[in-house]
Amino acid sequence: MIETFDDPAIFGGPGQEVLRYPVSAGDGFAILGEVSESGATHEEAWLSSDGEKWQRVRQIPAMDGAWLAGVAELPQGRLLAIGRIVGDANIWTSDDAGRTWAVGTIADVPPGTAFGQVVSGPAGVLLLGVDTSTRAEVASLFWSPDGEEWTLVAMPADVFARGQIRSIAATPSGFLALGGRLPVEPAPISDPFLGARAAAWWSTDGRTWASADVEDGPILYGAWAGSKGSLGLGMNDKLAGAPPAPWYSVDGRQWDLQNLTMESGAPAVWDSRIFMLRSKFVGSDAIVELSESGNGVEWRVAGQTPEARTGGIGVIAPGAPGLIQVGGSDGDVTVWLIRWPEG
Repeated sequence: MIETFDDPAIFGGPGQEVLRYPVSAGDGFAILGEVSESGATHEEAWLSSDGEKWQRVRQIPAMDGAWLAGVAELPQGRLLAIGRIVGDANIWTSDDAGRTWAVGTIADVPPGTAFGQVVSGPAGVLLLGVDTSTRAEVASLFWSPDGEEWTLVAMPADVFARGQIRSIAATPSGFLALGGRLPVEPAPISDPFLGARAAAWWSTDGRTWASADVEDGPILYGAWAGSKGSLGLGMNDKLAGAPPAPWYSVDGRQWDLQNLTMESGAPAVWDSRIFMLRSKFVGSDAIVELSESGNGVEWRVAGQTPEARTGGIGVIAPGAPGLIQVGGSDGDVTVWLIRWPEG
C-alpha cells in the first residue's frame, strides 16, 4: 500500500525546499533539508511519528548557518547530524526524534576536515572525515560508543597506504570502509584518482582496522550491509555510461565482483536489510518496485505499486511503519510512504 503526502502547509511555502536526508527516528521518521528564501538558506525538519501525519519544524537555532552532509539514527531514537558551519566541521544531536537539536563537539579534528558520512550500529557510531586541503581527499575516521564521546581513529600506513575511503557502513559485527588505492606513481593533478583500484577495510570495533581482499576493479563508492552479507558499488569500467558494478562480501573481509546489473538509485539499510526502489513499466503501466535483500545479491520483491513518478526515485529511508520516498511530483516536494506488506 502506498500513500502520498504533499500538503502545501507542510511541504510547501514561498521558499524553495530541498528535502535531503530522510532517516528512521524511533517509530517514525525525520527528514532534514534546506529552504532558500529571499536570498538566504536555512535548515528545517519534517517529522512524523508514523509516516502518515507530518509536522514541520521551521526554525532550528542550533543549525543557523549550517550546511548538512548526513544524518543517522542512534539508539533510543536519538539522531546525529553532520555538516559544517562557516567551513568548520560540526555535529548536532537530537534527543527527541528531530524536534530540537544541540551542537555537539569532536576533539582532535584535523584542520581542513569536512564530515562526509555517519553510520550507527551495534559496535557504535562511525564518522567519515574528508581532507579538503588535498584533491585526493585522504580520509579520517572518528569512532564513538554513543555519539557523545569521540575518538580519532589511528590509520596505520601499512593498512591504509594510498587508501581513499569513499563510503562506510555499519554491520551486525562491526564496520566496513570501501574505496580504492592510488597507484604508487602519483596521478596527475587534473585527475588525482587516475589508476585507483578497488579497496576495502573492515573492523570489529571501529578503532582497529584491517585490509580486505578485494577482486580487482575500479574504485568503490558505496557500501551497505545486511544480516547475511554486504553490498559494495563501484564504477563500471567495462562500458561507458553503464550501471554501477556490484561487489559482494559475506563478512567484509573478502569482496568479489558480481555479474549483476544494478538499475536502482542508492539503496538504504534498516533492521539489517537492504532496500531498493526502481521504476519500470509493465506494459503501459508505470510501476515502482520495492526489493529487499539480506546480502545485496539475492533480492526479493517486497511490493509493487502502480504509481507514476516525475523527478526520479529520489532518496529513501526504511523504518518501522514502512519505507518513505522523498522526491518531486510535478515540480512540488512530495513524500510517499510504502507500507510493509502484512505478514
